[in-house]
This record gives sequence, C-alpha cells and structure tokens, in this order.
Amino acid sequence: MKSNRLNLLICLLYCLVTWTACEKTFENPLAVQEDVYPHQPQQLKAQIGDRLVALSWVQSGKVPIDHFIIYRHDSLNTTFSKIDTTSDLFYTDNTVQNQIFYLYRISAVSSNGYEGPPSDIISTKAATFSISINNGEKATNNASVTLSIIAPAGTQYIRLSNDSPYGSQEWLPYNTSRAWQLSRGDGEKRVYVTFRDAEGNDSIGPIYDEIQLDTKASIAAFEVEGLTSSNKAGDTLHFTIDSGELYGEASIDIGSLASKKPLFDDGSNGDRTEEDGRYELQYIIPSQTKTHNTVLSAYFEDQLGNLAESVTLDSMLTIMKSPAPVQLFTPEKSPKSLDILSLSWTTNQDTDFLNYRIYRDTQEFVDSTATLIQIITTQTRTTAVDSFLQENSDYFYRIYVTNTQGLSSGSNIEGIHIGYYEPPTPLLLYQPLLSDNGIIALSWQQCEELNFNAYRLYRSESPQVGNEGYPVFVSQNRSQNYHQDEETESNTVYYYRLFIYNDKGLSAGSNTVSVITPEPQPPHAVQLANPGATSAGTLQISWARSRETDFDSYRLYRSVTATISTSQAPIAIINNSETTTHSDMALENDKTYYYQIYVFNRQGLSTGSNVVSGKTLP
Repeated sequence: MKSNRLNLLICLLYCLVTWTACEKTFENPLAVQEDVYPHQPQQLKAQIGDRLVALSWVQSGKVPIDHFIIYRHDSLNTTFSKIDTTSDLFYTDNTVQNQIFYLYRISAVSSNGYEGPPSDIISTKAATFSISINNGEKATNNASVTLSIIAPAGTQYIRLSNDSPYGSQEWLPYNTSRAWQLSRGDGEKRVYVTFRDAEGNDSIGPIYDEIQLDTKASIAAFEVEGLTSSNKAGDTLHFTIDSGELYGEASIDIGSLASKKPLFDDGSNGDRTEEDGRYELQYIIPSQTKTHNTVLSAYFEDQLGNLAESVTLDSMLTIMKSPAPVQLFTPEKSPKSLDILSLSWTTNQDTDFLNYRIYRDTQEFVDSTATLIQIITTQTRTTAVDSFLQENSDYFYRIYVTNTQGLSSGSNIEGIHIGYYEPPTPLLLYQPLLSDNGIIALSWQQCEELNFNAYRLYRSESPQVGNEGYPVFVSQNRSQNYHQDEETESNTVYYYRLFIYNDKGLSAGSNTVSVITPEPQPPHAVQLANPGATSAGTLQISWARSRETDFDSYRLYRSVTATISTSQAPIAIINNSETTTHSDMALENDKTYYYQIYVFNRQGLSTGSNVVSGKTLP
C-alpha cells in the first residue's frame, strides 16, 4: 500500500513540473539536455513588399516542434513583442507600414511546451517597388526598350529577367533607368525585377510590367464589292481591307483617279462594324469619270508605324463615261394661257449622243421613273413646250441625256407653280386691344396662300378706310400678323382695315374695326417713406418705384411746415423711374422738414404722394 502511494506522488510531481514548464525559457536553455529544448532557428531571411514582410527559416534538431513564436519590435518599442505563432517554416507579416524599420526573431516551441533559444535578429522595412517599360506604353515595335525602376532608399541590387520571374540570377547595381532587350518574337512581353537591400532582404515577387511587341503588319484580305466588267458613274464600290489590327491606317489607290484614299474602322463611311480590324469604304464613282483596266491597290500601316506589304487586286476597274448633263432653265409661263409652259436647256456636245428625255412630276424629286412627256433625238434642239397643265398646281422638270452606250445623266431640277390670276381671300381683322397709355394692339388671321406678298394695315378717323393712302404697317412676313399702333391721340376714334396682297399685285380688304382712345389719365401716386437722419445736416428720402409705362420724372418738394406747395421749385427732379432714393443735405441741425414727391407722365399730368417729416440730428 505504501509503495502504491509513493508511485502516485511521483506521477503527480512529474505532471506538475511538465505543466508549469509550458513555453518556459530558462536562463541558459542550451545547458539543458538537447532532447528537451528545441534548437535555435537558423538562416532567418526576410523578403519585403508593399506593406508586408515575408520571413523564412530553417529548423534542425531531434526535439519535435509544435509551433514557432514570431517576435517583433520597431522604432516605437524597445523590446520584442510576440505578434503571432505558426507551425510553418515561413510567415508573412502584413500589419507593417512602409519605410519603417522592423526587427524580427523566431523561437521554436517543442511538443512538450518548452521554448528554445531565439534566432538571430534580422532587420528590414516594407516598401513599394515598381517597374515600367517605355514609361508605361502599351505597345512597341522595337525590342530595345527602356526600363524605369522605382525602389526605396537602401536598395542596392536588382535582378532582371524576361517572361519568367525565375530567369537570370545575375545581380545588377540598382539604377532608376536601364536599357533592356525584350525576348524575340511578337506578342505580349513581361520584364520581371527582384530587389535586394543592404541587409540582404529581397523583395516579394513577382514584380513586373508588360508590353505588346509588334514589329510587323500585314493585309490578310483585300476585297471589292460591286466591281463588274464595266462600271459606270454613280455605281457604288465597297472596299474592305482586313488587317486584324485596330487603330491603324488603311488606304487604297484607284489608278490615277484616287491616291491613298483612306478606309475606316469607326462605323462611318460604309464601315459595317467599328473596331473589328476590317477597314471599309463605301465609294460612289463620280460623274464624268472614265477609265479602262485601272489597277486597285491596298495599303496598311499599324498604330506602331509598321508597314504591311501592299496588295494589288487581280481584277481591274473599267468605268464607262456617262453623258455630260445639260443645264435646265426655269420654265416660263405663256402670256396667253395658264396651262402652257416653255422649257429650254443647254446643248449636249457628246459625240455618242442618242436623245433628250423630258420628265415631269408634281413632286420636287424627279428621276427617270417620273412621267416621260417627250423624247427629242435632234442634239441641237434645246426647247420644248408642255401643255394641258392644271391651274393652281406645282410642276417640276428634269432633262436626261442618253448616249449610245445606254448610259444617261440627269440635269438639274426646275419647278414652277401654276396659280390663279385672282385676288387673295380677305382676312379677318380682330377687335383691337387698348392699353391705359393709348397704345392700340391689332392682330389678324395669318395668310396661308402660296402667292402671298404682303400685309398692309391702313388707319383713318373716318369709317370709310381704303388703301389709297400710306399704311401704318407693312410686312412681307406672313407669320407677322400683329402690330402695335403707338402714334395715337387721346379721346380720338380710329378705324382700321387690313389689305392682303399676292405676288400678282392683287389685293383684298378685311373688315373694318374701330377703337376710341381714352382721356389722358394722371399717373398713380407712390408711397413716400419717413426720412432718416444719416449724418449731421442730412436726411435720406426713399419711396416706392413708379410702374407707369409713360413715366416722365419724379419731383421732390420740401417745406418746414406740414403744408407743401408745388408752386415752389422742387429740390430734386429725377428722370429714372428705378431711382427711388435721395439724400437731402446742407440742412439745419435739430430741425424738422416735410417732404412730398410727385410722379409726372409724358402728358404733363402728375400725382402727389403722402406727406412725411423727418428731423435732422442735433
């Protein structure tokens, strides 16, 4: 029984010692058996990047390791602090700031809870690194480029490589600019860089920039739609150059007719789809163009200046020349009958002339589908007559010249209106509106007739208003169907009548309207405010603004009694209705003055305001 109790006590003491030793470091752990405490972590290294530090180390020894403790301190602390633990042989600290020095050390903790001696201390600081090719250009046609490299102070070496972050192991002195040769072959290129500072810390990669290397251009296809064995003026040709590249410059030669004529990849000028690498042009063969077996060539230059080998189409262009068009003159009306018109035009001089064809339509657009009224086979005959036309109608004409090849050319289009030789329809003159100041506003129906010429408004003081005298208003603008008559006398009866004229000089008079102008009315009074004493010997006078349309002036009167007489001269006459203040100066101190203001209109009538008083300062 005693033996069992002793064994139990020994077991309890062993467990107690083991539990209290968890992550405990003795003063000299190296003196303890190697099978108890972990070895010191070795080869501690740091890699740096933008606001992060990546640590790695090597652990040896026979003691099983449960985890590692990461210790750190910076310029704000004087002792190391535990920041994290890890079971890996690497650790990334992303809680740091750029350009601040940090010190790190690592210790290992055994599976029994014993913490071994710390590693050597390593110092580093996070920073931003960058590289750009040709100042950030997206593409280049030259494999020789310039690298712009940015690194923080303290960077001593860089390692560069093409297309792989694990290329050349050669370390080069750090410079902000360096010439570099891209790898061979067109396509996307990358240049990688690794940085190393004075403490031997490398940057965390990959850090790189990329650029498109394009050293050649080509034309994949050159096509022309609408090309026949014999085209003619007015035909449409659709040119397409397929390069497979965007933002280049494509053009064509059409023999001597057009040189380096541009094609488009922006959805305009016949391009069907914008920015698809197919450059297109909708080309209409100009009139009077003639050519035989003309060569068609295509050219392309990409956005980097690479020139493609030109392409010449196997088929050639032949254009038959259309006849020279004639000039059609304005049709002339017959002085004898409204339904007869005379036509005339210039002579066609072509040697292959066949005939003139005269077409007519009631619409302004006339082509060879309109009514054919006559065919003339005599080249020197340049006149014709068109008859049996409807009155009050519009007619438009065009002459087509046809040659022996079957081609034709249309002249200009000329039109004429066949109207009535009758006076226009009278218009309704509305009842005038009279304003308080005697201005008479008149309005009438707007004329809708095609041969309108002018409105003429007549005024009389007699009910019989004719168009023999001088009108008070004349306008050839059909939409100006109103007028304000301001030259009137008061208490007078005026009669008005509107005459409308057409382009034949015929006229028609409207109904007669009348209005009586009122007696002259005095203006409305304004309200005068109590004066204010602003300084010694001065009173500030103010009043409401007059809204009279025939305003003439304000006249301000002053008195030392409450009775103000207008027989005396006013102290101020103001001709601007917007001026509503006046400073009365040079007054006696400590004295009361009375004021009244009168509004005068242009008829000489006036109305006085209220009387106010004010006292100057003592």
